[in-house]
Amino acid sequence: MLKYLRMGNKRTKAIWLVVIVATVASFMLGFVAIAAFMHEGPKSSADVGSVNGRVITRVDYQNAIAEQRDAFVRQTGADPDAEEERALEMQAWRNVVTQRLVGQVARGLGLKASDQEVVLSLESAPPPALAAAPAFQTNGKFDPSKYVAALRDPNNNWAAFETQAREQLPLKKFQERIVASLKLSEPELREAFRDRYEKVAITVLQIPPSQQPNVAAPTDADVARAYATYKSRFAAGPRTQLEVLQVPMHFSAEEIRAAREQAQSLADRARRGEDFAQLAKDYSEGPGAAKGGEIPRVFQPHEFGQALETQMAALPKGGISNPVQDGPYFVVLKVLDRLPSPVATTPSLRVAQIAIRVRPSDTSRQQQYQAAKKIRDRAAQVGLGKAAAENGL
Repeated sequence: MLKYLRMGNKRTKAIWLVVIVATVASFMLGFVAIAAFMHEGPKSSADVGSVNGRVITRVDYQNAIAEQRDAFVRQTGADPDAEEERALEMQAWRNVVTQRLVGQVARGLGLKASDQEVVLSLESAPPPALAAAPAFQTNGKFDPSKYVAALRDPNNNWAAFETQAREQLPLKKFQERIVASLKLSEPELREAFRDRYEKVAITVLQIPPSQQPNVAAPTDADVARAYATYKSRFAAGPRTQLEVLQVPMHFSAEEIRAAREQAQSLADRARRGEDFAQLAKDYSEGPGAAKGGEIPRVFQPHEFGQALETQMAALPKGGISNPVQDGPYFVVLKVLDRLPSPVATTPSLRVAQIAIRVRPSDTSRQQQYQAAKKIRDRAAQVGLGKAAAENGL
């Protein structure tokens, strides 16, 4: 999945330009729409405005306000006062306008939501308004079993929420496409991970400045003596700054087919009852294979990427995913456990994996070596960055 974070090309600039224009336009249109709405009033009792001809219903606006209010209460532990309530309403309006604008861009790119995706979205990520509804809570907490039972009741009308999910899914796909176009180096990813998850306990000693008046300035001899005492602190070992270009491997259709079929075979064997951990030990070439493929952290479904998000969100404990290609691997995942998340309505997942590597033939490997060597020779003449750009890397 990291490969998507390393992609960067001219399309990236175009996408970011669209997002910037849409964001600026949302603020301008938001204020204009509010002014027009206050002057003319809604065209019908059910509508509060429109964006490029697409209606914003009163229900849409009220749901957006409810989401803002729920988020405020979760963050502060208190209800908003009158001034804060007005700010939340304004933010909710801007969010609705922005969603309409970016949604139009997403649909213009051909991004749509299928019926199956709408169903999975409602099942795996209930709207905040529903998650906070007393009817779906037990002991003050969201109860997935009550929610799923209501979803499956044919007497309930979910049309409004289906429409909401159908509107939001193309926007979500567009956001994922933007994230996929980001170009981040491995050190940047590692630093971001450390910033987010690493914790450090420190003890601070505050030493107040000297209260003695007329303290003499240090002499050259004092400075030389301090330098001699702590000389090792003023020096570092040799350092090298590198530029690294990773050239992706390319595989033939036959090479990909062989790896896919092996991964599918292992998924089928696991579904028939064979021990997943033993299959991982015997066949997996990914991290943690010796320990049965278990990954030592928990995931939210969206962290698996667009190809797996809806599938992973719907898998029960013990469920096996279909194989999905991730760079030079085909990956099969097993849900070891579904854990309540303190910050999301969707449960977190503890998973294990089987990773089957796509094996290039000797001929393919030699051809790609020669292609990489040409890039290296070109880089020696014009620089690595320019050589990479010339080859779309």
